[in-house]
Amino acid sequence: MVALGWANSPWAGAYESLRAVRFGPAGLHLDLSVRQWAADGLLAVFFVVVGNGLRQEFVNGELRNPRRAVLPIVAALGGVAVPATGRRADQPHLM
Repeated sequence: MVALGWANSPWAGAYESLRAVRFGPAGLHLDLSVRQWAADGLLAVFFVVVGNGLRQEFVNGELRNPRRAVLPIVAALGGVAVPATGRRADQPHLM
């Protein structure tokens, strides 16, 4: 919320300058901007949390039983397939 307020304030130029600052080990091709580090870092944390939650459910939780796991698995596959199909229909030259 702080970043949202800062980006829409009279000091937005300072915010944009900070987002553009690059750091990280260049030898590993990780000299990224603050914006890229924030986006990639948050995405990585999200997938770690979701992956651990799924593992917990498949090993010890409600999805241990394959019959109970079918619906969430089909829903996840549909969540991938439906947008991909829509994109394919909308922009056939991309595939």
